[in-house]
Amino acid sequence: MGIIIKQSIKSTVYAYIGAVIGLVNFGILMPKLMSTEEIGLIRYILSIVLLLSQFSGLGLSNITNRLFPYFRNKEKNHNGFFTLGLIISGMGTLLSIILYFSLESTFSMGENQEIVFSDYVFYILPLSIITILWNYFDNFFRVLFNATIGVFLKELVARILFSVGIVLFYLELIDFDIFVFSYFLAYSLPTFILAILLLIKKEFVIQVPRPYLIKKLNYQILNIGAFGMLTGFSSIAILQFDSVMLKLWTDLSVVGVYTTMYFFAVMILLPSRSIKKIATIVVSESWKNNDKENILSIYFKSTITQLIIGAYLFLGIWTNIDNIIAVLGPEYEIGRYVVLLIGLTNVIDMFSGVNQAIISTSKKYKYASVFMIVMLALIVLTNWIFIPIYGITGAAIASLIAMFVTTLLRYLFVWKTFNLQPYNYKHLIVIAISFFTYFISYNLPVIANEYFDIILKGTVITILFSFMIYFSKVSEDINDKAEGLFKLLFKTKK
Repeated sequence: MGIIIKQSIKSTVYAYIGAVIGLVNFGILMPKLMSTEEIGLIRYILSIVLLLSQFSGLGLSNITNRLFPYFRNKEKNHNGFFTLGLIISGMGTLLSIILYFSLESTFSMGENQEIVFSDYVFYILPLSIITILWNYFDNFFRVLFNATIGVFLKELVARILFSVGIVLFYLELIDFDIFVFSYFLAYSLPTFILAILLLIKKEFVIQVPRPYLIKKLNYQILNIGAFGMLTGFSSIAILQFDSVMLKLWTDLSVVGVYTTMYFFAVMILLPSRSIKKIATIVVSESWKNNDKENILSIYFKSTITQLIIGAYLFLGIWTNIDNIIAVLGPEYEIGRYVVLLIGLTNVIDMFSGVNQAIISTSKKYKYASVFMIVMLALIVLTNWIFIPIYGITGAAIASLIAMFVTTLLRYLFVWKTFNLQPYNYKHLIVIAISFFTYFISYNLPVIANEYFDIILKGTVITILFSFMIYFSKVSEDINDKAEGLFKLLFKTKK
């Protein structure tokens, strides 16, 4: 767990610096400077790009995570694995081109707003191709046990560049069309930087993959790729499909409100993403070595650590929901319960730990696709039911139901199939601490200035929650890091 904790902390620092920048960009500046319709346009384009590129990725991320350990050999350029990934990426690019021209006319269905989406549809294809390459390059760095560079580029560098675009738009040096271009330029640049870094590190090597390995693993490559494509597409669709379905039933303005409020709730997941990225690689190595004891240790620590972090962040965000709406403006009031429901959805996801990684890197990897397809089906069905009834809140209800059902099914599968069960009384202690902290923070006096009120509530939650978590000793990893921080802050010279 050491390499996981080390890189997770580093990645989380980058992610949260980026999150602060993102919070200023998406949570404060854009709602003040742009209409909800303009915000909805950008997020809708990005949703389509992510759906298209993930489906066209042909399961390459799963192939890399699961099979790269068999190719790993620095002296032999990892037996040509990088070239194999480029070939699969090229095939995915051809598929994305076919899908784009097949679906181009449907992307603009239901347009009835001032902004005409068809005027911006041409961004989708090049961004989809760039995203396919990004996914591969970033994943290749991760299997080389460097999960931080991708986070740094995507969460920090790209958002700083996006901030520059917002400033230029605010100063009226560029119009909205140029701003959209600048946003997607910032989105694309990290891919090219990763390619350059791979060249510098001499990992961008074109070499024919070792025939004996291809022959030996051919069946697994095809199967893992096929099921990985379904899994990867489903995972992205679960996150993006609600925006697409909202666009079909409502308009870009509602999508803008939803994605803005969704942004606050999704901040809860940032540490989880960093943990799961590197944990997937370590779990894959553990399966290769048949080290179930290490897998169980990672499983338990991931559930308790992520529950603590997720609960803390959820408390901070939901306790300040009135302040968030006051800052954004009254038009965002309709998204109040999006924050609550998506926040709970993300806490449930974090509470499940790395059970998805355990399944996807095991011999039962096909079931990872089954569970993701089940979740996607639930997302589509529940969105279809609840959006027409509850609108923007219905999309959030759909996500919560789908996540709860799928998480429960995955937990039961891992328990019964691999005899891995990570939960104990410590998780109940964390939940009890969370409820107690919420009760205290909810009953604090309200300060008229929303910014000072956020600071007051945030300070109380941080002190109270951290104090109880530390002294309850529910997480060995968190206590170790806290004690290391204490020694660093309070060390004295001998």
